[in-house]
Amino acid sequence: MGEDRADDRFRKQKSHKVDDLPAPIEGPPPLGTRLRSLRRKKQWTLAALAEKSGVSKAQLSKIERGETSPTVALAARIAGALGIGLSELIQQPSSNAQVRVTRAAERLEFRDPKTGLVRELISPPFENRRFELVRHLLPQGSSSGRLPAYPRGVEKQLVVTRGQLRVQVDEASYALDCGDALYFEADVEHEFVNTGDVDCDYFLVVCAPLRI
Repeated sequence: MGEDRADDRFRKQKSHKVDDLPAPIEGPPPLGTRLRSLRRKKQWTLAALAEKSGVSKAQLSKIERGETSPTVALAARIAGALGIGLSELIQQPSSNAQVRVTRAAERLEFRDPKTGLVRELISPPFENRRFELVRHLLPQGSSSGRLPAYPRGVEKQLVVTRGQLRVQVDEASYALDCGDALYFEADVEHEFVNTGDVDCDYFLVVCAPLRI
């Protein structure tokens, strides 16, 4: 009899704990689903997007079906062809607000499956924003890959907070140590390379022209 009452109390406690669990947080849709939605919104075929982005139709199809994840360089080319930024390709922008707090656990993160580069969007994903603040974690010995030229008027400025970084801007190369900063106009191909013996951590601000 005593054992039955103990079992009843255990079941009630267990049930109570399950009921008190917070509801799961829904994240952004997979990149492939987002890409398909953006492409169809423009009424483009896969072949049309492949022609504009320089990414093969087969590769785009695999990305849309979730069979593979693009590298940062590849995703940037796709986003450029769609006329949007990389962050907007990854997640649907939200409505603007006068004040917005983004908790560390809420940052929009993108991981490059090839290089291990981690890209964290720190700015809120507002619509029609002119700038965004992004944190990059680049593993030792890795590179971002050659990134495509952005539209004319887009500017980038970065500061290295850990390790060493070489930035290739068109044909010129710039070596940066921890604490160094660099500004450049991003309408040319560019690349970020970790040249140090530790993982490199750097913050990047992307500024776009005002849309009229």
